[in-house]
Amino acid sequence: MDIGSCVDKWRNSSYLIQGLGRGDVSIQTSSVPQIDFKQKNFQRKSLESLVEGLKLSGFNCSSRKVSHDFSYFRATPKNRSVLPDFWKQWPGVAKDVRQPDFIPTEKIFSSILRLSSAGTVLFMHYDVMDNVLLQICGRKEIILFPPKELEKLQPALPKNGNDLLCDPRCYDARRWLFRYR
Repeated sequence: MDIGSCVDKWRNSSYLIQGLGRGDVSIQTSSVPQIDFKQKNFQRKSLESLVEGLKLSGFNCSSRKVSHDFSYFRATPKNRSVLPDFWKQWPGVAKDVRQPDFIPTEKIFSSILRLSSAGTVLFMHYDVMDNVLLQICGRKEIILFPPKELEKLQPALPKNGNDLLCDPRCYDARRWLFRYR
């Protein structure tokens, strides 16, 4: 599937910095791979320093080197009542991404730019809307569970209802999953 020139162009950190701009953004950082939303370990960093850090961690796609500084950036509008729209918010890089033909434009609910350093593990969560992931560079492991299993994955859902605060690779299935059989 052809997803555009982003596959080649985004390997160049200078190009990516130019396309994203140099403004400060909120980035989640950790000294361990597991990003823990409970700790709210956000820092203000420039997009330039984020991209340079990603490059050092192997973001250039030419290596599997893992950094000891793990970062995760989820681009959302400052006004949280506005839905994220990658195409409008990031025109400097959005022009490089070809939207897959099987996704009708009128059916897109939101689109979010996410960047993370190599080896970063995000907290388990669920999304209500259907999703499509375009992995531009690097590798990503995704573990999917059927929606009917939601209650079995966490004994008590958090207040916001969509962040299951655990790493599914380290989840103690004996403790919770089998309790519902």
